[in-house]
Formats: sequence, structure tokens, C-alpha cells
Amino acid sequence: MAWEPNNLDTAALAAIRWLAATLENLGTNIYLTDRSKNSQITAVLKGAVSDLNNLRVQTVVRECPPGYVECNGVCEPMCLGFEVQESSQTSGARRGAKRSTASSRKGR
Repeated sequence: MAWEPNNLDTAALAAIRWLAATLENLGTNIYLTDRSKNSQITAVLKGAVSDLNNLRVQTVVRECPPGYVECNGVCEPMCLGFEVQESSQTSGARRGAKRSTASSRKGR
């Protein structure tokens, strides 16, 4: 099944971007106001990333939109080589994961 745009894509993507920017702004502003909250801010942001990563492993990619490629179960402009943690998957089997050449770079 080919990827098809939807009339709701623009509004949905704008909302996702707004939420992501709001997380960044709130985290930055709280840190600048009270540095002692850094560990709490980091924990909240890591929790959000973890929750989204759990959605990644549940996603079945049929086809990505033009200009995007499948990377570890989601469509991205390019694969960065980040691997999905095996422990975060409920089935134990990697679904749709592709290993990027970037993951073989030194320092990874």
C-alpha cells in the first residue's frame, strides 16, 4: 500500500511540533530559573522519549512518504544508526528494524 497524504496531516504535524517545542522551552526555562531541577527535567524528557520509542517498536511501516526512509520501524529523513533497545519491545522480535551504516562508526 502506497503512502498517501491526508488532509489532517498538516494540523497533526503542527500540533506535534508545537508540543515538542513546548517541552524544549519549558525545560530550558525551568533550568534557567532553577538549575537544581536539571535531574527532574532530564527525567521527564527521557520519559517522553522512552514512551515515544515504545510506540516506534509497535509501528508497522508499509511505505514511507517521498524523501523518507524506514529506520527502526518509523519513517525518517535518514537513519542515524540509533538502535531500538531490545528490552523495550514486548514481542522480543525486532520488527522492521534496519541497521544503518552510521551505527558502525567509531564512538557508537
